[in-house]
Amino acid sequence: MCGIVGKICFNETIDALEIKNLCDRLISRGPDDEGIFVNNQVGLGHRRLSVIDLEMGIQPMRSEDGNCVIVFNGEIYNFLELREELVKLGVNFSTQSDTEVILRSYQMYGINKTLNILEGMFAFVLYDISTKNVYVARDKFGEKPLYYIKSDD
Repeated sequence: MCGIVGKICFNETIDALEIKNLCDRLISRGPDDEGIFVNNQVGLGHRRLSVIDLEMGIQPMRSEDGNCVIVFNGEIYNFLELREELVKLGVNFSTQSDTEVILRSYQMYGINKTLNILEGMFAFVLYDISTKNVYVARDKFGEKPLYYIKSDD
């Protein structure tokens, strides 16, 4: 099941405790593990229900170069095929998780192609630290819940 949270602030630094508290509210969606990432104006959190890659699929997951971070809820049905294609292109993987396949696909192809090739039910937030872009996405049928709010403060 899992659950993800995030906060982006343009005028203040994110407090890690706030992200932790948001994650705590999702414990019923992911009782097995939790993780948070905070980098100034971006905070991401994840509650995990361990299904795939029980030991190495921990989130938030950072790319090998440290430039990208992702929190993900769902299942990518074609991740094994996508992983094989990326390996043929020279991409190295440190986990067996579909989360890392999304992350590596983004780094190889960009967000548009990645969203076009993913088959599954999902919601994710991907933060590209080097470009300061945050991508919030869900599957095209909206099977996984994804809610957001934009406020002036």
